[in-house]
Amino acid sequence: MEVHKRVRGPSISEFLDDDVLIIVGSSLINGRTTYGAVKIACTLGRTCTTLRRVTGKVLESILKLDSKQLEVFRTAMEGRSMLITGVAGTGKSQVVRAIRAVSEPSRIAITASTGAAAALVGGTTVNSYFGLGVGNEKVERYIGMLNSQKLKVTKERIIHTNRVLIDEVSMLDADFFDKLVVVTRSIRERAGNTLPVQFILVGDFLQLPAVNARSKGFVFQSKSWEELKVKVHELTTVHRQCDSKLLDALSRVRKGQITDEDVQFINENSAREPHQDCVNLFSTNDESDHHNRCMMAKIHAQIHPFRCVDSGDERAMTSVTAPRELFLKAGAQVMCLKNISGAAGCLVNGSVGKVVDVRVRVSEPERITAYIDVEFTDYGDESDNAHKFMHSFVTGCTQENEFSVIQKEKVVATRYQIPLRLAWAVSIHKSQGATFDRACIDLSRTFECGQAYVALSRVRTLAGMYIKNLTKKCVKANSVALSFYKDNH
Repeated sequence: MEVHKRVRGPSISEFLDDDVLIIVGSSLINGRTTYGAVKIACTLGRTCTTLRRVTGKVLESILKLDSKQLEVFRTAMEGRSMLITGVAGTGKSQVVRAIRAVSEPSRIAITASTGAAAALVGGTTVNSYFGLGVGNEKVERYIGMLNSQKLKVTKERIIHTNRVLIDEVSMLDADFFDKLVVVTRSIRERAGNTLPVQFILVGDFLQLPAVNARSKGFVFQSKSWEELKVKVHELTTVHRQCDSKLLDALSRVRKGQITDEDVQFINENSAREPHQDCVNLFSTNDESDHHNRCMMAKIHAQIHPFRCVDSGDERAMTSVTAPRELFLKAGAQVMCLKNISGAAGCLVNGSVGKVVDVRVRVSEPERITAYIDVEFTDYGDESDNAHKFMHSFVTGCTQENEFSVIQKEKVVATRYQIPLRLAWAVSIHKSQGATFDRACIDLSRTFECGQAYVALSRVRTLAGMYIKNLTKKCVKANSVALSFYKDNH
């Protein structure tokens, strides 16, 4: 993003013209909107930061925000630490994209609690970004490590980062968050940077919690939460589903208050049998991996291995969703791992298709190119509008196969791999944050609070769900998280 001009002070009226969108504190002045280059001036705290040119696509994403989302977006521009929360499908990721669009890339950390979540927001894991590993060391140990030559780049990154965005924050525990805040503050103060860091936390604490939440607490139970004076902003309008009865039922599932009538309604109105091209959601990784292996073994076709090409910092690869080694056969069900422009249909991260053919060509000695033809189905908004289209994936170090980890506008690691993974099944944990048109949901082995809710809220419509073993017993909500939302309502 090109920096157009730096402005100082509160007065920026000189920049107002017909093609200007100005965001200043809590006010929004929108002139005639166009889809060319526009100017955006945004404030962080009391300081007017950067006037920058952005594409019409970014402007369009901001203008699509509903009134509540826009209110949250404005607050973020004021520099206050905040929690952006709400039920599944309320557009938390849309607000994240808008915040990212108007933030200076070298000053914002785009992170998430898990690798899968980081991939969805185009960032890296919070552990990797701040050099905290698995988070089980003492604060003093981390500070010493960050002052070493080995982590010099990470230290510089922390010193110059003024805004930290953490997606799926429900999967971080209080102990880790306290360490993150203390280490960040200490490193910056020792370098002479005493400006406060804005933490923008995104997630729903009634979805899947951190593994250690029971013993170490939720992020909102941390000491740092009070010190940062985190302001809670809850989005309420659901954009993923439109069925009011389904939304009411999902609201009760989220709170662990599902009724017999809800169970009956969901079971009677969901799909009678699984769709052929649907994703299977299981409670555990073992179940999903086993299902993928079994389905692959049923296909009597030649298996083709595809190994990745890696470069850069190996530690940063944890946030890359593309596998090191991918095994494909004609007939395999696969999921696309990134948005691909120029495709014949809507091909996005999460699109599910079937491998039709794998063609291998030898153009010269030791140079082999493979073409993987995959048939996808674009359902649009309604299943009646579904149409099939083909896309050919080609091996090699191409932009389509590139998975880069970017930190401070610099590529620190790159993996080249066909942007596919086997997709007969995925764990409910890994599906958090994703949206599916169709899914087969098995709730027989749910063991965690919020797990059933995450699974049921991934799919756009009841007709797109085939549900196994939904009972009141498998629906649980964390009492501590429920109290948090009651107190902050």
